[in-house]
Amino acid sequence: MNVMARSILDVEADTIMETALVTPPPVNTFCLGDRVTWMSQSNGTIRIKTGTIVGAVPAGMSFHRFLSTQNALSQYDCAPIDGTFGRRETSYLVAVSVQNHAGKLKKRQRLYWPRVKSLRLLDGDDICPHQ
Repeated sequence: MNVMARSILDVEADTIMETALVTPPPVNTFCLGDRVTWMSQSNGTIRIKTGTIVGAVPAGMSFHRFLSTQNALSQYDCAPIDGTFGRRETSYLVAVSVQNHAGKLKKRQRLYWPRVKSLRLLDGDDICPHQ
C-alpha cells in the first residue's frame, strides 16, 4: 500500500512539473498612460529608465509597421528603436523624458520598446483589466 501511495504522489508531482514547464508564465498587461520602470543595459552600463506607456504593439507586428499606423507617435524621438521584427506577445512603447548635456529636459521625449517581462508598474498595483 505504501508503494501505491508513492506512485500516485510521483504521478501528481510529474504532472505538476510538466504543467509548469509547458505553461508559459503570465504576461503583464498595461494600460496607456501607466507609469513603468525597467532596467536597460548598453555598452556595459546599466540604467534604470522610467516613463509612460504611449502605445501597445500587437503580437507579431513590427514596431515600424505599428508606427506607420499611429500619427500621434510622430511627436517622439524613435531613434533608439530597432523594430524590424515583431514580438510574440503584445508589447508596449514607453515615452521617457530626456535631458540634454546642460541638464534641461528636451522638448521631444524618447520612445523605447522594452521587453514586457522587464516592465514594472509604478503607480498602483492594478494591471489593466481590459487588455
